[in-house]
Amino acid sequence: MHCVAGDGVGILVGAVLAHHFQIFGVAEIALEYALGFLFGWTVFQALFMREMSGSYSRSLRTTFIPEFLSMNILMADMPAPAVPRIALLGMALLSLAIFAGALLIAT
Repeated sequence: MHCVAGDGVGILVGAVLAHHFQIFGVAEIALEYALGFLFGWTVFQALFMREMSGSYSRSLRTTFIPEFLSMNILMADMPAPAVPRIALLGMALLSLAIFAGALLIAT
């Protein structure tokens, strides 16, 4: 549950920043995604799991995939009505490409 909390905090921070700086559409979603992922991964996953991993850097490595999957599942359930489906498909394909690259690097 902590990973979803981190995603949510990052998404909320992104929404506030997007409103303040008048960022709309796909750029707003990208900002919310990036901040949600970074908050969830670096604080709510890696920082809180560092005791189990032995160090923060090892924790970053071992929590990347769980946070990546968590964030993508969370964002997949939140499509914005103003964003064209093709943009959402593009973001999904980019996410899969990043995931495949991470798997190749890990092996």
